[in-house]
Amino acid sequence: MMLGFVPLPNLQISDRTTKEIISINTPEKAAILIPHQKSEDIDLEAVRDFLEANQDKFDSKNSNYSTYFRKLACLYDFLTYGWENI
Repeated sequence: MMLGFVPLPNLQISDRTTKEIISINTPEKAAILIPHQKSEDIDLEAVRDFLEANQDKFDSKNSNYSTYFRKLACLYDFLTYGWENI
C-alpha cells in the first residue's frame, strides 16, 4: 500500500445523483458518466444547466471531448422530448 493513499469506496454511477456526478467530476468526465445512469435517474434540469454552462465544449476546437457533450445533448433532447414530438 502506498503511503498517503486512501482507497475510496467503490461507488457505482447508480449510487450518485446527476448533480453529484457534475459536482465531483470535471465537466469532461461528467459528460461521459451521465449517460450511464438509468434514464429515469437522470436529472434533466441539472443536465440542461450543465450543458448551458459548458456550451464552449461543444466545439471540437475548444475541447477534445466535444463528442461526449454533443451526445449528452442528444440524450437530453430524447429524454425531454422523445421521438413522438418530431
